[in-house]
Amino acid sequence: MLQASLPRLVGFGLFALFGLDLVQTGLQYHYAPLDAQSDAQLAAQFIEKSGVLLLAYVLVFFDTRTLPSRASRAAMKLLSWAALLAVAGYLVLTAMSVASSVHLYRNNSASLRNQYNQGVFALEQAEKKLPTLSPQQAAAILVQVAPDLRPRLVSFSAQNVTAELARQIPLRRKEIESQLEQNLATLKRDQMIFGAKYLLGGLMVALILLLVFENTRFARLEQIFAKAGGPNLKLEDQVVHSVGQAYKSMERIGNLILPDLPSFSWYRNLRRKFRRNKK
Repeated sequence: MLQASLPRLVGFGLFALFGLDLVQTGLQYHYAPLDAQSDAQLAAQFIEKSGVLLLAYVLVFFDTRTLPSRASRAAMKLLSWAALLAVAGYLVLTAMSVASSVHLYRNNSASLRNQYNQGVFALEQAEKKLPTLSPQQAAAILVQVAPDLRPRLVSFSAQNVTAELARQIPLRRKEIESQLEQNLATLKRDQMIFGAKYLLGGLMVALILLLVFENTRFARLEQIFAKAGGPNLKLEDQVVHSVGQAYKSMERIGNLILPDLPSFSWYRNLRRKFRRNKK
């Protein structure tokens, strides 16, 4: 019996583990900052762990050979309705993952553009100050613009330092422009993959849970407090036996207390008269 119902027991255990993980993730999200990154992590965690939930449903409802206990039938009925609630929950998580992906792309792209603007502004300021810079100042800026030239800096004369800085500023500007384009392309690709992955994953989980809800209608229609098997007549037999014993005891007591009426002639005559009148 235990071996036959083992899949259902494992399924209930997986539901318990998923519930504990649900509480832990919810608490982490509650204390996390209210931003797109927290929303994306919440949606990703639940969608990635949905395999545990689906496996639990399979194990609980797969075993049809063993008659579930009353507690199991009650739990299966609640779990069937919970599948419908989970469908709505995963649709919300899917929308949250897509929206957070869009927000993350906008925020990160804005941060990259801000870094690019700061770098271009620094180069423009250095280019404007170039005629008035001393050799030492030009050397310090050159090290920042082109760190690879630091070992060769001692071999440059004062005029060469200024000329090299004037040559490196346009090169550095093209370099950061190219780097910005690459970073934006990489960011767009990663966020598109993230959004598509959890969009399809969330919709797939919601669809599977909807199928689970439709195919577990028998659990929702189950009468939890109906008799699990045939009627048990043990109590009825005890009642009938007790009533029979009480009747026999009263009959014996009556024979001791009351006289034997058929032994009297008047009683016999009365009975014969009653029978003739009845006919």
